[in-house]
Amino acid sequence: MDEGYIEFTLPNEKQSKLQKYRLTAKGLALKESLKNSK
Repeated sequence: MDEGYIEFTLPNEKQSKLQKYRLTAKGLALKESLKNSK
């Protein structure tokens, strides 16, 4: 979270049981970079 690769889907409700995570643009770029380096 601190690195900026993932974010909350509900940033204003951090304790919600519906809370999930998603990749940010930075996270998606890292994922593609790792995928292409194999």
